[in-house]
Amino acid sequence: MPWLTTEGASHQIAEGETIVGSGAQAGWRLPAHDLGAKHFIVERRGSRITVRPCGVDGIIVINGAQSGGNAHELKDGDTIDAGTARFVFSSERSGSYPAVIIGPAHLMEARGGVAHALNAAAVGIGRDRSNAIVVRDPTASRFHAEIRREAGGYVLRPRGSSGTSLNGRRIGSPARLRDGDRLEIANVEFRFVASPVPPGARVAEATADDETSTRPTVEQTGVMEIPSAIDQRARSTKWIWIGAILVAAATVWLATR
Repeated sequence: MPWLTTEGASHQIAEGETIVGSGAQAGWRLPAHDLGAKHFIVERRGSRITVRPCGVDGIIVINGAQSGGNAHELKDGDTIDAGTARFVFSSERSGSYPAVIIGPAHLMEARGGVAHALNAAAVGIGRDRSNAIVVRDPTASRFHAEIRREAGGYVLRPRGSSGTSLNGRRIGSPARLRDGDRLEIANVEFRFVASPVPPGARVAEATADDETSTRPTVEQTGVMEIPSAIDQRARSTKWIWIGAILVAAATVWLATR
């Protein structure tokens, strides 16, 4: 009898459709693997067994390649990466699963060579200061995109209405990243690097005014600005206003003596 096996659990595949996910409607419910409520469907029709994602957000990777949405016929030993789990299809319950090892990765700024470590389960990118990578560009959405560690690697999930491009093509659904992929967030270009920090790269650091995030990327009218320069300009403006108020106060005092 055919089985799907993952860490700590196995499931015999019955005739018909079996929904795998974390929700109450799933035929095989796995709440601890960061799956969608209805993540993917395994269908058995006699000896033929296929798998397909439930929707565009339920990304699955079969034998290292992202599923395009069509049904894929499973063969003995095939692997399915979904959420944080790896499933192995086998004709016998004794089938085992390989460990999922996701190596370090970085998002490199195309201009400036700054490397942002993707060391969290989810890394937000956008104009809002709560993002791990802050893009200070007026055309960027507050929460523009997210890179999640899932499906055996790193997945780019567009979120904002301003548009996210991958290798020159605008995308509206999750896409698994490959080493060297080019990302465009508003007017800022990044490169995905599936490795430790490349030689010569500068690692992003927390800013003085926002210790919880990495150094923001700033791009306005095609010119990179350093955040410290922006802060310095703001401080200069503040002292000009203070000086003007002091001069006005002194003038009133002299006039009323």
